[in-house]
Amino acid sequence: MTALLYKYATANMEASIVMSSNGYTNKEMLELILKNQDRLHDRIDDIEDKINTKISRQELFATSTLILLIVGAFTQM
Repeated sequence: MTALLYKYATANMEASIVMSSNGYTNKEMLELILKNQDRLHDRIDDIEDKINTKISRQELFATSTLILLIVGAFTQM
């Protein structure tokens, strides 16, 4: 019985180390995923920087309203 359990455990341990159908081991696949995750984080940071440098719609309307109020005040004088 012990030999049967040992054989089953050994087969299962080898299955986790052996390459899957794509040719990568679990460790190699995890490293690829982590590299791609870092690249995605960099891209997200770049997009956030681009968004933060643009003027928002609210800022545009507030500035244009203020300019119109100032022009209106000068024309009333």
